[in-house]
Amino acid sequence: MGKFILCDTGFQMEFENGCTASVQFGDHHYCSNIPKKEYENSFGILLESRNAEVAAFDKDFNFITNRIIDICDDVNGYVSVEDVLDFLGKVRDYRNECWLTM
Repeated sequence: MGKFILCDTGFQMEFENGCTASVQFGDHHYCSNIPKKEYENSFGILLESRNAEVAAFDKDFNFITNRIIDICDDVNGYVSVEDVLDFLGKVRDYRNECWLTM
């Protein structure tokens, strides 16, 4: 069963295949966030960003981002909303028999 994980600077989604996708758009991440302090409420200070930093991990929290998408790094920055959705689907559908065996 999958689950959502809330982080201070974004969120993570763990999928049934054991992979976790990370979507971060807070300070110190590769994105163009804008703090929206005027919207501070019981949920804290909201952030707005037109893009985000994404990463993927296997069940042992080893980076697998470069197996999911064609990059040479552990994270991919400045990813559009549409591409984040595509990335989440790729992480959800990722299969690697070497580490998925139980």
